[in-house]
Amino acid sequence: MTEASSLTWFDHYRGGWIAGIAHYTETGGLKFKDHTVSGVVTYNSRWRRTGGWLFPKPVGERMAPYAASGGAIGPDGLLYILGHDRPEMYVLASPAMGPTLIHVATIALEAEGQAFAFAEGQTIHAIDRRKGAVREISLPIVDTSTFMDARQFR
Repeated sequence: MTEASSLTWFDHYRGGWIAGIAHYTETGGLKFKDHTVSGVVTYNSRWRRTGGWLFPKPVGERMAPYAASGGAIGPDGLLYILGHDRPEMYVLASPAMGPTLIHVATIALEAEGQAFAFAEGQTIHAIDRRKGAVREISLPIVDTSTFMDARQFR
């Protein structure tokens, strides 16, 4: 999943790293690798690949023709990602097994994609690139109790 792709974000994960790997459908991509093969890859502390998952189809379709521009594991152990230009954040869980992450929530934001970082608790600082501003946003608590196969990343 890493040939002719972009590493768009990374975070600490189980003594190593978890990283967003982006492929684009229309620009800068390969004919045989479009946004549908974007996802996350895990690495050990020496940046050797240890695994990974694809984005769920509904999330990939919302981010098309791009992929996740920002991502981080939240204090609740879930993976939060931002697409390239929509004012929404996708909350993902690790599957008990299988190649695709579990989409547990979509959160409307006052920022249109790109980079963000967790501050304290469920608060993030997000870049609103269209307005040239950094916004402080309090995220809601996400309930995963209805997702039997959803696992935390921490």
